[in-house]
Amino acid sequence: MNENAASSTAGKDHPENPQENPSSETAASGTPVPETTPPPVANEASVPETSAASETAPASDSAPAASEVPTPPTPSPEPSAAAAAPVAPTGAELAEIDREVEEALSGQSVLDIAKNEGLGSEIEGADPDDERARVGRIVDAGKADVIVEFGPREQGIVPASHFAQPPSVGVLMRFIVERFDEENGLYVLSLKKQVQKSSWDELEVGQVIKATVVGHNKGGLELTACNQRAFMPFSQIALERVDDPAPFLNQTFACEVVELDKPKKRLVLSRRIVLERDRTETMKKSVDTLQTGSVIKGKVTRIESFGAFVDVVNGVEGLVHISNLSLSRVEKVEEVVKVGDVIDVKVLKIEKGGKRISLGVKQLAPDPWTSVAERFTPEQAYKGKVTRTADFGAFVELEPGIEGLVHISQLSDQRVNSAASVVQPGQEVTVRVLNIDPEKRRISLTMRTDAGEQRAASDEADRDTVREYKNPARGQASQSLGDLLRRAMDDGASK
Repeated sequence: MNENAASSTAGKDHPENPQENPSSETAASGTPVPETTPPPVANEASVPETSAASETAPASDSAPAASEVPTPPTPSPEPSAAAAAPVAPTGAELAEIDREVEEALSGQSVLDIAKNEGLGSEIEGADPDDERARVGRIVDAGKADVIVEFGPREQGIVPASHFAQPPSVGVLMRFIVERFDEENGLYVLSLKKQVQKSSWDELEVGQVIKATVVGHNKGGLELTACNQRAFMPFSQIALERVDDPAPFLNQTFACEVVELDKPKKRLVLSRRIVLERDRTETMKKSVDTLQTGSVIKGKVTRIESFGAFVDVVNGVEGLVHISNLSLSRVEKVEEVVKVGDVIDVKVLKIEKGGKRISLGVKQLAPDPWTSVAERFTPEQAYKGKVTRTADFGAFVELEPGIEGLVHISQLSDQRVNSAASVVQPGQEVTVRVLNIDPEKRRISLTMRTDAGEQRAASDEADRDTVREYKNPARGQASQSLGDLLRRAMDDGASK
């Protein structure tokens, strides 16, 4: 064994790195072996078994020279993942990404998602607690109107007067959605409800600001707003009349600027305008829940001679006219309902956007006229109560909701000049049914006896005879008035 072979064998008895396979030329020359990147573990199995055997075999005289030892090929190092060049996504991959994003959005805009997640609390504008509030981006700002975009194909419009300063395009703000204009395909937006933080120089009429009550005088409240003194008349403090301003001392509330004179430092505020606007918005939402024909509960708030006002929902009042309080005739509303009573009412009509709501109570009961012919028969006698009298006769109630007329000619067997001379309201009388007309809701009654009926028929025949004689169309009278009287007397004698 020569010296070079011994040194080569000695180097293999204590290898520094068992995975290194230096070439025979490098080992024999004694030149330092450069470090290489270890191959992946998966490549270890590809190392020939003869290499491992050559490293562990004992040195012998018969060992071949170092130049004759077979050396396995050194695998080339693989590039690391960090050094790999980026690969652009294919068209199919981009389409798949777009599909996943669309599914995640579920038809919402990014602004809607931000709102739902509670983000964007720093966004200025309307009250974020208002359920109608939405975040939008200003895309156009004109002198009269500002266009706002909420998402794809969703835009709204808000008056420029609602902004303290002209807004910038691209700014995100929170708006109140008042309604949707179907004709123009736009949401009608508002910023008026927000309380604007402005300095004295930025104030203008129509702004809503916060003010604190610091005192009062004989005309109204004294306040401070924007580090300036302000005044609020008594009539502008609340929706109802305020006689004692003391409870408002030290209170802070939203007010609208109704008068402003900066040179004179004159500032007049109104809280009532803000309250009326809030009430109107609440009423609009409440009226939308009402439907004609629906039956709801309400509370009687006030009584007038013509009917009762009932609060049906969130301060929205409707009127139950006195004629709709009961099937029976009502003379005084207080006889049926009182302030504070909770009653069931039926919505009869909604007019002027909810400003006029007609309600009914008697409509909750079955209509008695649908079966009136089954309960009352002509020529039969019934008891009733006189409800009112008129020049032409008296009205008699046979049962709740069913009234008949006794004509003045049917009140007595004798001639009657006034119905009030025979009967009075509230008096109980016995009447006979002459005729029933359910469609016209009319019943003709009489208080005459049979003998009176006969005399009435005779009197009517005499009146017909006189009318015939006085008729101008009959031409020259063939008989004189004396002839007619004699004929009438003869007819009476024969009877």
